[in-house]
Amino acid sequence: MRTLLRLLICITFFTSNSFAQNKLEFKKGEILIQLKKDQDIDILISSIQKNNYDLFLKKKIHHTIYVLDVVPADALDIAIDALSKNKLTQFVQKNHRVVLRTMPDDPFFSNQWHMDMIGAPEAWEISTGGLTVNGDTIVVAVLDDGCQVDHPDLTENIWRNYLEIPNNGIDDDDNGYADDFKGLNVQAGNDNHFSSIHGTAVTGIVGAKGDNGIGVTGVNWNVKILPITNVEFESEVVEGYYYALNLRRQYNQTNGASGAFIVSTNASFGINSQFCDNFQIWGAAYDSLGMEGIINIASTSNSNINVEENGDMPTSCPSDFLITVSNTDEDDQRVSSGYGTTSIDLAAPGKNSYTTRPDNYGVLGGTSAAAPHVTGAVALLYSMPCTDLATQAILNPANTALTMKDIILNGVHPLPDLEDKTLTGGRLDIVNSIEEVKAFCSGETGALNIDNITPNPVTSTMMIEFTTPEEDDYTFSIYNSIGQLIYTEVVPVLPFGEKRHTIDLKHSLMGGVYFLTIENVNDIHTTPFFAY
Repeated sequence: MRTLLRLLICITFFTSNSFAQNKLEFKKGEILIQLKKDQDIDILISSIQKNNYDLFLKKKIHHTIYVLDVVPADALDIAIDALSKNKLTQFVQKNHRVVLRTMPDDPFFSNQWHMDMIGAPEAWEISTGGLTVNGDTIVVAVLDDGCQVDHPDLTENIWRNYLEIPNNGIDDDDNGYADDFKGLNVQAGNDNHFSSIHGTAVTGIVGAKGDNGIGVTGVNWNVKILPITNVEFESEVVEGYYYALNLRRQYNQTNGASGAFIVSTNASFGINSQFCDNFQIWGAAYDSLGMEGIINIASTSNSNINVEENGDMPTSCPSDFLITVSNTDEDDQRVSSGYGTTSIDLAAPGKNSYTTRPDNYGVLGGTSAAAPHVTGAVALLYSMPCTDLATQAILNPANTALTMKDIILNGVHPLPDLEDKTLTGGRLDIVNSIEEVKAFCSGETGALNIDNITPNPVTSTMMIEFTTPEEDDYTFSIYNSIGQLIYTEVVPVLPFGEKRHTIDLKHSLMGGVYFLTIENVNDIHTTPFFAY
């Protein structure tokens, strides 16, 4: 029986392995190999009859396990075939990519069609939010009627004001409010929040805790949410905005010692058929917030009106630091809501969005549900591993807020329904916006090219600046004037990495002309350089 079982395992292994070699994604030009006991990798490499390709030892993993580079990469199958026939080899295969399983285990996530629609699962493979690459805790301010801050899917992500001692009736941090430990109820002046349906649902779309085995997930699994609640009148809107503004200003001025790194605000409310000119204090708040680095997201009217002709507050406000949002459904179709090719920037899923409710879960619809998808996306994009973005957010907060707006708007997914209804003609797409962040972080992608070599002439060390059309493994090779290969190295180009690479040849080149080549399986580029 055991012999039969071994046979079945072997058959299964070789059958599935053969399939995997052809179907699975793998690292171009790399071989994973295991030798038989007490065999030498250098002897193996030298013993292989190589026709039009070469093998290089890249890495030793274990006593008998190695990674080899094949140059050129398109000779991979030929090299594997030759190595597999060698008597020193135990196993040889392509270096397959593993697939990240970054899908939350929240039991109602299957109801959240809207997260798939905006590309959130793909974004979560890179980041699930929380911190910038420099360690700043990302905060979103949600202005609404209430919020169940002790909801099991929200409580861990609620921001805490640790300069305030909760429930002692004293304004410990001297900001004008006593006991604003978990945000602010603007009417009560403390953090006693009502557990409203609307505000709890909006907050859950922004940042319900993800992958915690409970309920649903937000766009951002780990963002800190500052609830500003009991917002009923314009004065409370303004007060709530300036509460958030002062926290971000304090953070900027103290280099993060106090305050909060608030990157976005959410307003899923407004006043129908009114123009911003009639609400100048409210409207002016957006520029003030933006100058400190906060981009503001607002939902438009749920009435099918032209905002430019009929008005809507706040989505008729002209501030550059405001993103205005319309509504789409499960079929990626526009839902009846405010429109305007100047006033309304983009749409996001809204109708029947599944989210948190007080002590429960359910749907929220309308533009109220659309806006928090964008708000959560802004915070998620700040958490991408882009040092330039994180650094500029502190050094140049206003410009970075405008950059983030461009990242959101330039990344939309175009929809015919939105072409003459919004500024961008598109719906929120976080995956496309991540590409915009990559461009900001590491420069534009483009045709494969070596942009600069310094110093030139070269002695033994050279710094290369280059452009690639995609993230992949690229081989850098140096040839002398008669075509002899004198150096080769495989360099991974990471999604958010700088496109610069330094080669240290360990010894000086002889004077003359050399050729540097960069290539992958799809393309090749060569440029000459000089050595002393």
